[in-house]
Amino acid sequence: MVLANTAGALTLNESIDLALRQNPAVREAYQGTAQAAGKLSQAATSFLPSLKLDGSMGKSYSQPQTMQIAPGTYMTFGTSDQADISRYNLTLSQPVFVAALLPGYGLARKNYDLARENLRKVAQETVYNTIVAYANVIRAQKLAGLSEQSLNMAKSHLNQAQIMFNAGVTPKADLLRNQVQVLNAEVALTKARSGLYIAESSFNNVLGRSPGQAAEVDEKELGHTPPSLPDYEKLISEMFKSRPDWQQLILSEEMAKDYLTVAKTEYFPSFMLVGNYGNTKTEYPSYKSDVNSWTAVVSGSWSLFNLPTAGKVAEAQAGLAAQLARRENVKNGLELELRSAYYELKSALETIELTKKALEYAEENYKVSEMRYKTGAGTNLDSLDAQVSLTQARINDLQAKFDLEIARAKINKVVGKEVL
Repeated sequence: MVLANTAGALTLNESIDLALRQNPAVREAYQGTAQAAGKLSQAATSFLPSLKLDGSMGKSYSQPQTMQIAPGTYMTFGTSDQADISRYNLTLSQPVFVAALLPGYGLARKNYDLARENLRKVAQETVYNTIVAYANVIRAQKLAGLSEQSLNMAKSHLNQAQIMFNAGVTPKADLLRNQVQVLNAEVALTKARSGLYIAESSFNNVLGRSPGQAAEVDEKELGHTPPSLPDYEKLISEMFKSRPDWQQLILSEEMAKDYLTVAKTEYFPSFMLVGNYGNTKTEYPSYKSDVNSWTAVVSGSWSLFNLPTAGKVAEAQAGLAAQLARRENVKNGLELELRSAYYELKSALETIELTKKALEYAEENYKVSEMRYKTGAGTNLDSLDAQVSLTQARINDLQAKFDLEIARAKINKVVGKEVL
Protein backbone atom coordinates (compact mmCIF):
# COMPACT_ATOMS: atom_id res chain seq x y z
CA MET A 1 0.00 0.00 0.00
CA VAL A 2 1.34 3.47 -0.86
CA LEU A 3 1.90 5.55 2.23
CA ALA A 4 0.25 8.93 2.43
CA ASN A 5 2.26 12.06 2.99
CA THR A 6 1.18 12.78 6.57
CA ALA A 7 2.34 15.26 9.15
CA GLY A 8 4.19 12.43 10.91
CA ALA A 9 6.31 11.63 7.84
CA LEU A 10 10.07 11.97 8.24
CA THR A 11 11.90 14.53 6.16
CA LEU A 12 15.29 13.63 4.70
CA ASN A 13 17.13 15.85 7.20
CA GLU A 14 15.24 14.28 10.11
CA SER A 15 16.14 10.83 8.80
CA ILE A 16 19.82 11.74 8.51
CA ASP A 17 19.80 13.16 12.05
CA LEU A 18 18.24 9.96 13.39
CA ALA A 19 20.75 7.79 11.55
CA LEU A 20 23.72 9.80 12.86
CA ARG A 21 22.42 9.37 16.42
CA GLN A 22 21.19 5.79 16.31
CA ASN A 23 23.10 3.87 13.63
CA PRO A 24 25.31 1.25 15.37
CA ALA A 25 28.27 1.89 13.06
CA VAL A 26 28.26 5.61 13.95
CA ARG A 27 27.98 4.87 17.66
CA GLU A 28 30.87 2.39 17.39
CA ALA A 29 33.05 4.94 15.58
CA TYR A 30 32.17 7.57 18.19
CA GLN A 31 33.29 5.26 21.00
CA GLY A 32 36.47 4.56 19.05
CA THR A 33 37.16 8.30 19.07
CA ALA A 34 36.52 8.44 22.82
CA GLN A 35 38.92 5.54 23.32
CA ALA A 36 41.61 7.28 21.27
CA ALA A 37 41.05 10.46 23.33
CA GLY A 38 41.69 8.43 26.49
CA LYS A 39 44.97 7.12 25.07
CA LEU A 40 45.98 10.66 24.10
CA SER A 41 45.32 11.80 27.67
CA GLN A 42 47.52 8.99 28.98
CA ALA A 43 50.32 9.97 26.61
CA ALA A 44 50.09 13.63 27.65
CA THR A 45 50.23 12.88 31.38
CA SER A 46 53.32 10.68 30.95
CA PHE A 47 55.40 13.90 30.88
CA LEU A 48 54.10 14.93 34.31
CA PRO A 49 55.35 13.78 37.72
CA SER A 50 53.67 10.89 39.47
CA LEU A 51 53.07 10.74 43.22
CA LYS A 52 52.53 7.43 44.93
CA LEU A 53 51.58 6.78 48.54
CA ASP A 54 51.59 3.34 50.05
CA GLY A 55 51.49 2.12 53.65
CA SER A 56 50.60 -0.67 55.98
CA MET A 57 49.79 -1.30 59.63
CA GLY A 58 49.36 -4.35 61.81
CA LYS A 59 51.16 -6.59 64.26
CA SER A 60 54.45 -8.43 64.07
CA TYR A 61 56.03 -11.24 66.08
CA SER A 62 59.47 -12.84 65.87
CA GLN A 63 60.54 -15.67 68.19
CA PRO A 64 63.55 -14.72 70.37
CA GLN A 65 66.87 -16.23 69.23
CA THR A 66 69.16 -18.08 71.64
CA MET A 67 72.87 -18.26 70.94
CA GLN A 68 75.51 -20.34 72.79
CA ILE A 69 78.56 -18.21 73.44
CA ALA A 70 80.44 -20.72 75.67
CA PRO A 71 79.86 -24.24 77.04
CA GLY A 72 76.86 -23.91 79.33
CA THR A 73 76.50 -20.22 78.59
CA TYR A 74 73.65 -18.93 76.39
CA MET A 75 72.46 -15.50 75.35
CA THR A 76 68.93 -14.69 74.22
CA PHE A 77 68.15 -11.94 71.68
CA GLY A 78 64.71 -10.49 71.08
CA THR A 79 61.45 -10.47 72.94
CA SER A 80 58.46 -12.73 73.10
CA ASP A 81 56.06 -9.80 72.87
CA GLN A 82 54.08 -8.79 69.77
CA ALA A 83 54.85 -5.47 68.15
CA ASP A 84 52.47 -2.90 66.63
CA ILE A 85 53.84 -1.78 63.26
CA SER A 86 52.80 1.07 61.00
CA ARG A 87 54.53 2.20 57.83
CA TYR A 88 53.95 4.69 55.02
CA ASN A 89 56.03 5.69 52.04
CA LEU A 90 55.62 8.62 49.61
CA THR A 91 57.37 8.44 46.22
CA LEU A 92 57.65 11.21 43.63
CA SER A 93 58.86 10.33 40.12
CA GLN A 94 59.57 12.84 37.36
CA PRO A 95 60.85 11.86 33.89
CA VAL A 96 63.98 13.84 33.05
CA PHE A 97 64.84 12.23 29.73
CA VAL A 98 62.83 9.36 28.27
CA ALA A 99 63.37 9.27 24.52
CA ALA A 100 60.14 7.42 23.71
CA LEU A 101 57.79 9.90 25.40
CA LEU A 102 57.68 12.59 22.71
CA PRO A 103 57.19 10.31 19.68
CA GLY A 104 54.78 8.26 21.80
CA TYR A 105 52.67 11.36 22.36
CA GLY A 106 52.85 12.09 18.62
CA LEU A 107 51.56 8.59 17.92
CA ALA A 108 48.66 9.04 20.36
CA ARG A 109 47.82 12.42 18.80
CA LYS A 110 47.76 10.99 15.28
CA ASN A 111 45.81 7.94 16.45
CA TYR A 112 43.17 10.31 17.85
CA ASP A 113 43.07 12.23 14.55
CA LEU A 114 42.78 8.90 12.73
CA ALA A 115 39.80 7.94 14.89
CA ARG A 116 38.14 11.28 14.17
CA GLU A 117 38.63 10.80 10.44
CA ASN A 118 37.13 7.34 10.76
CA LEU A 119 34.13 8.83 12.55
CA ARG A 120 33.78 11.38 9.75
CA LYS A 121 34.06 8.62 7.15
CA VAL A 122 31.43 6.45 8.86
CA ALA A 123 29.14 9.48 9.25
CA GLN A 124 29.43 10.33 5.54
CA GLU A 125 28.73 6.72 4.58
CA THR A 126 25.72 6.72 6.88
CA VAL A 127 24.41 9.95 5.35
CA TYR A 128 24.79 8.44 1.87
CA ASN A 129 23.14 5.16 2.91
CA THR A 130 20.29 7.12 4.50
CA ILE A 131 19.70 9.12 1.32
CA VAL A 132 19.73 5.91 -0.74
CA ALA A 133 17.36 4.14 1.67
CA TYR A 134 15.09 7.18 1.87
CA ALA A 135 14.95 7.47 -1.92
CA ASN A 136 14.37 3.73 -2.19
CA VAL A 137 11.29 3.99 0.02
CA ILE A 138 9.86 6.81 -2.10
CA ARG A 139 10.75 4.94 -5.28
CA ALA A 140 9.09 1.78 -3.97
CA GLN A 141 6.01 3.74 -2.90
CA LYS A 142 5.70 5.36 -6.33
CA LEU A 143 6.40 2.08 -8.10
CA ALA A 144 3.58 0.48 -6.12
CA GLY A 145 1.37 3.41 -7.13
CA LEU A 146 2.31 2.99 -10.79
CA SER A 147 1.58 -0.73 -10.53
CA GLU A 148 -1.87 0.07 -9.15
CA GLN A 149 -2.46 2.51 -12.01
CA SER A 150 -1.34 -0.11 -14.50
CA LEU A 151 -3.70 -2.67 -12.96
CA ASN A 152 -6.58 -0.22 -13.09
CA MET A 153 -5.83 0.55 -16.73
CA ALA A 154 -5.72 -3.17 -17.54
CA LYS A 155 -9.02 -3.80 -15.73
CA SER A 156 -10.66 -0.86 -17.49
CA HIS A 157 -9.46 -2.12 -20.83
CA LEU A 158 -10.66 -5.64 -19.96
CA ASN A 159 -14.11 -4.28 -19.18
CA GLN A 160 -14.18 -2.50 -22.52
CA ALA A 161 -13.03 -5.67 -24.30
CA GLN A 162 -15.70 -7.68 -22.48
CA ILE A 163 -18.42 -5.29 -23.67
CA MET A 164 -17.15 -5.41 -27.22
CA PHE A 165 -16.83 -9.20 -27.08
CA ASN A 166 -20.39 -9.55 -25.80
CA ALA A 167 -21.50 -7.34 -28.64
CA GLY A 168 -19.66 -9.57 -31.11
CA VAL A 169 -17.34 -6.76 -32.18
CA THR A 170 -14.05 -8.24 -30.95
CA PRO A 171 -12.79 -11.86 -31.03
CA LYS A 172 -12.24 -13.98 -27.92
CA ALA A 173 -8.47 -13.87 -28.47
CA ASP A 174 -8.54 -10.13 -27.68
CA LEU A 175 -10.48 -10.81 -24.52
CA LEU A 176 -7.95 -13.46 -23.45
CA ARG A 177 -5.04 -11.06 -24.09
CA ASN A 178 -6.66 -8.50 -21.81
CA GLN A 179 -7.21 -11.10 -19.10
CA VAL A 180 -3.51 -12.04 -19.28
CA GLN A 181 -2.65 -8.34 -19.11
CA VAL A 182 -4.67 -7.97 -15.89
CA LEU A 183 -2.97 -10.99 -14.32
CA ASN A 184 0.47 -9.67 -15.30
CA ALA A 185 -0.41 -6.32 -13.74
CA GLU A 186 -1.48 -8.05 -10.53
CA VAL A 187 1.85 -9.93 -10.42
CA ALA A 188 3.72 -6.64 -10.92
CA LEU A 189 1.72 -5.03 -8.10
CA THR A 190 2.49 -7.95 -5.75
CA LYS A 191 6.20 -7.59 -6.49
CA ALA A 192 6.04 -3.81 -6.04
CA ARG A 193 4.41 -4.17 -2.60
CA SER A 194 7.04 -6.71 -1.60
CA GLY A 195 9.75 -4.30 -2.78
CA LEU A 196 8.17 -1.56 -0.67
CA TYR A 197 8.30 -3.75 2.43
CA ILE A 198 11.98 -4.52 1.80
CA ALA A 199 12.78 -0.84 1.17
CA GLU A 200 11.09 0.19 4.43
CA SER A 201 12.98 -2.50 6.38
CA SER A 202 16.30 -1.35 4.88
CA PHE A 203 15.47 2.26 5.71
CA ASN A 204 14.74 1.36 9.34
CA ASN A 205 17.98 -0.63 9.51
CA VAL A 206 20.05 2.38 8.40
CA LEU A 207 18.30 4.52 11.02
CA GLY A 208 19.07 1.95 13.72
CA ARG A 209 15.38 1.15 14.22
CA SER A 210 13.40 -2.06 14.31
CA PRO A 211 12.93 -3.41 10.75
CA GLY A 212 9.18 -3.74 11.23
CA GLN A 213 8.66 -0.14 12.36
CA ALA A 214 6.45 2.08 10.21
CA ALA A 215 8.52 4.07 7.70
CA GLU A 216 6.64 7.16 6.58
CA VAL A 217 8.71 9.58 4.53
CA ASP A 218 8.00 12.90 2.87
CA GLU A 219 8.04 12.24 -0.88
CA LYS A 220 8.44 15.97 -1.63
CA GLU A 221 12.06 15.67 -0.42
CA LEU A 222 13.03 14.21 -3.79
CA GLY A 223 12.68 15.71 -7.25
CA HIS A 224 14.99 18.68 -6.71
CA THR A 225 16.06 20.81 -9.64
CA PRO A 226 18.76 18.85 -11.50
CA PRO A 227 22.20 20.29 -10.72
CA SER A 228 24.60 21.48 -13.38
CA LEU A 229 27.52 19.18 -14.09
CA PRO A 230 30.44 20.32 -11.85
CA ASP A 231 34.01 20.83 -13.02
CA TYR A 232 35.82 17.50 -12.72
CA GLU A 233 39.26 18.96 -11.93
CA LYS A 234 37.82 21.01 -9.08
CA LEU A 235 36.20 17.88 -7.67
CA ILE A 236 39.56 16.07 -7.79
CA SER A 237 41.26 18.92 -5.94
CA GLU A 238 38.51 19.12 -3.32
CA MET A 239 38.49 15.35 -2.80
CA PHE A 240 42.17 15.25 -1.77
CA LYS A 241 41.49 18.03 0.72
CA SER A 242 38.34 16.59 2.26
CA ARG A 243 38.13 12.83 1.73
CA PRO A 244 38.55 10.99 5.08
CA ASP A 245 40.19 7.99 3.39
CA TRP A 246 42.99 10.20 2.03
CA GLN A 247 43.48 11.97 5.35
CA GLN A 248 43.67 8.57 7.05
CA LEU A 249 46.36 7.49 4.59
CA ILE A 250 48.46 10.57 5.36
CA LEU A 251 48.04 10.03 9.11
CA SER A 252 48.98 6.36 8.75
CA GLU A 253 52.19 7.35 6.96
CA GLU A 254 53.07 9.81 9.71
CA MET A 255 52.30 7.20 12.37
CA ALA A 256 54.61 4.73 10.61
CA LYS A 257 57.41 7.30 10.87
CA ASP A 258 56.66 7.74 14.57
CA TYR A 259 56.73 3.97 15.14
CA LEU A 260 60.20 3.93 13.59
CA THR A 261 61.31 6.76 15.89
CA VAL A 262 59.90 4.95 18.94
CA ALA A 263 61.78 1.77 17.97
CA LYS A 264 65.06 3.71 17.68
CA THR A 265 64.61 5.33 21.11
CA GLU A 266 65.54 2.03 22.75
CA TYR A 267 69.14 2.80 21.76
CA PHE A 268 69.09 5.83 24.11
CA PRO A 269 69.37 6.00 27.91
CA SER A 270 66.54 7.08 30.20
CA PHE A 271 66.77 9.26 33.29
CA MET A 272 64.24 9.76 36.07
CA LEU A 273 64.25 12.02 39.13
CA VAL A 274 62.98 10.00 42.11
CA GLY A 275 62.21 11.38 45.55
CA ASN A 276 61.17 9.17 48.46
CA TYR A 277 60.03 9.91 51.99
CA GLY A 278 59.01 7.23 54.47
CA ASN A 279 58.30 6.47 58.11
CA THR A 280 58.35 3.13 59.91
CA LYS A 281 57.12 2.83 63.50
CA THR A 282 57.52 -0.30 65.64
CA GLU A 283 56.07 -0.37 69.15
CA TYR A 284 56.57 -3.10 71.80
CA PRO A 285 55.12 -2.99 75.36
CA SER A 286 58.54 -2.15 76.74
CA TYR A 287 60.01 0.05 73.99
CA LYS A 288 59.33 1.55 70.57
CA SER A 289 61.22 2.83 67.53
CA ASP A 290 60.27 5.52 65.04
CA VAL A 291 62.41 5.79 61.89
CA ASN A 292 62.03 8.57 59.28
CA SER A 293 63.95 8.40 56.00
CA TRP A 294 64.14 10.18 52.66
CA THR A 295 66.08 9.92 49.42
CA ALA A 296 66.43 12.09 46.32
CA VAL A 297 68.22 10.52 43.37
CA VAL A 298 68.55 10.72 39.63
CA SER A 299 68.00 7.22 38.27
CA GLY A 300 69.26 6.21 34.86
CA SER A 301 69.24 3.12 32.68
CA TRP A 302 70.82 2.31 29.34
CA SER A 303 70.54 -0.95 27.46
CA LEU A 304 74.01 -1.36 25.97
CA PHE A 305 73.36 -4.66 24.23
CA ASN A 306 69.80 -5.42 23.12
CA LEU A 307 69.42 -7.49 19.94
CA PRO A 308 65.57 -7.27 19.79
CA THR A 309 65.83 -3.51 19.26
CA ALA A 310 67.41 -4.00 15.84
CA GLY A 311 64.52 -6.28 14.90
CA LYS A 312 61.98 -3.71 16.07
CA VAL A 313 63.69 -1.02 13.98
CA ALA A 314 63.68 -3.26 10.90
CA GLU A 315 60.00 -4.04 11.46
CA ALA A 316 59.14 -0.35 11.74
CA GLN A 317 61.15 0.48 8.60
CA ALA A 318 59.27 -2.19 6.65
CA GLY A 319 55.95 -0.86 7.98
CA LEU A 320 56.83 2.65 6.80
CA ALA A 321 57.83 1.37 3.36
CA ALA A 322 54.54 -0.51 3.09
CA GLN A 323 52.55 2.60 4.01
CA LEU A 324 54.37 4.68 1.40
CA ALA A 325 53.76 1.99 -1.21
CA ARG A 326 50.00 2.17 -0.54
CA ARG A 327 49.80 5.85 -1.48
CA GLU A 328 49.69 5.42 -5.26
CA ASN A 329 47.22 2.55 -5.05
CA VAL A 330 44.87 4.50 -2.77
CA LYS A 331 45.21 7.63 -4.91
CA ASN A 332 44.30 5.74 -8.08
CA GLY A 333 41.39 4.04 -6.32
CA LEU A 334 39.93 7.35 -5.13
CA GLU A 335 40.28 8.94 -8.56
CA LEU A 336 38.58 5.92 -10.16
CA GLU A 337 35.74 6.14 -7.64
CA LEU A 338 35.25 9.84 -8.36
CA ARG A 339 35.38 9.32 -12.13
CA SER A 340 32.73 6.61 -11.84
CA ALA A 341 30.48 8.81 -9.69
CA TYR A 342 31.02 11.77 -12.06
CA TYR A 343 29.89 9.83 -15.13
CA GLU A 344 26.96 8.35 -13.24
CA LEU A 345 25.83 11.91 -12.54
CA LYS A 346 26.45 12.92 -16.16
CA SER A 347 24.43 9.95 -17.40
CA ALA A 348 21.61 10.67 -14.93
CA LEU A 349 21.39 14.30 -16.05
CA GLU A 350 21.22 13.27 -19.72
CA THR A 351 18.78 10.41 -19.09
CA ILE A 352 16.25 12.41 -17.09
CA GLU A 353 15.55 14.72 -20.01
CA LEU A 354 15.04 11.75 -22.32
CA THR A 355 12.69 9.88 -19.98
CA LYS A 356 10.66 13.03 -19.44
CA LYS A 357 10.14 13.46 -23.17
CA ALA A 358 9.44 9.73 -23.62
CA LEU A 359 6.77 9.88 -20.90
CA GLU A 360 5.03 12.77 -22.65
CA TYR A 361 4.91 10.78 -25.91
CA ALA A 362 3.75 7.60 -24.15
CA GLU A 363 0.88 9.42 -22.42
CA GLU A 364 -0.25 10.95 -25.68
CA ASN A 365 0.05 7.62 -27.48
CA TYR A 366 -2.03 5.88 -24.80
CA LYS A 367 -4.81 8.46 -25.04
CA VAL A 368 -4.96 8.17 -28.83
CA SER A 369 -4.85 4.36 -28.78
CA GLU A 370 -7.63 4.09 -26.19
CA MET A 371 -9.80 6.52 -28.11
CA ARG A 372 -9.24 4.63 -31.39
CA TYR A 373 -10.00 1.29 -29.71
CA LYS A 374 -13.25 2.51 -28.16
CA THR A 375 -14.43 3.88 -31.51
CA GLY A 376 -13.41 0.71 -33.32
CA ALA A 377 -10.69 2.43 -35.38
CA GLY A 378 -7.82 0.82 -33.49
CA THR A 379 -6.89 -2.73 -32.57
CA ASN A 380 -6.78 -4.32 -29.16
CA LEU A 381 -3.11 -5.12 -29.62
CA ASP A 382 -2.26 -1.48 -30.35
CA SER A 383 -4.06 -0.43 -27.17
CA LEU A 384 -2.25 -3.03 -25.05
CA ASP A 385 1.09 -2.00 -26.52
CA ALA A 386 0.34 1.63 -25.67
CA GLN A 387 -0.55 0.65 -22.13
CA VAL A 388 2.69 -1.33 -21.69
CA SER A 389 4.70 1.54 -23.19
CA LEU A 390 3.11 4.06 -20.85
CA THR A 391 3.77 1.92 -17.78
CA GLN A 392 7.38 1.40 -18.82
CA ALA A 393 7.84 5.11 -19.56
CA ARG A 394 6.53 5.99 -16.10
CA ILE A 395 8.88 3.46 -14.49
CA ASN A 396 11.84 4.76 -16.54
CA ASP A 397 11.05 8.34 -15.53
CA LEU A 398 10.80 7.33 -11.88
CA GLN A 399 14.09 5.42 -12.09
CA ALA A 400 15.81 8.37 -13.76
CA LYS A 401 14.78 10.69 -10.92
CA PHE A 402 15.97 8.11 -8.39
CA ASP A 403 19.29 7.67 -10.23
CA LEU A 404 19.83 11.43 -10.23
CA GLU A 405 19.31 11.71 -6.46
CA ILE A 406 21.69 8.80 -5.83
CA ALA A 407 24.30 10.19 -8.23
CA ARG A 408 24.12 13.56 -6.47
CA ALA A 409 24.57 11.91 -3.06
CA LYS A 410 27.41 9.74 -4.32
CA ILE A 411 29.36 12.76 -5.60
CA ASN A 412 29.12 14.33 -2.13
CA LYS A 413 30.23 11.09 -0.47
CA VAL A 414 33.16 10.51 -2.82
CA VAL A 415 34.43 14.09 -2.55
CA GLY A 416 34.11 14.00 1.25
CA LYS A 417 31.91 17.07 1.64
CA GLU A 418 28.66 18.49 0.26
CA VAL A 419 29.39 20.03 -3.14
CA LEU A 420 25.99 19.48 -4.81
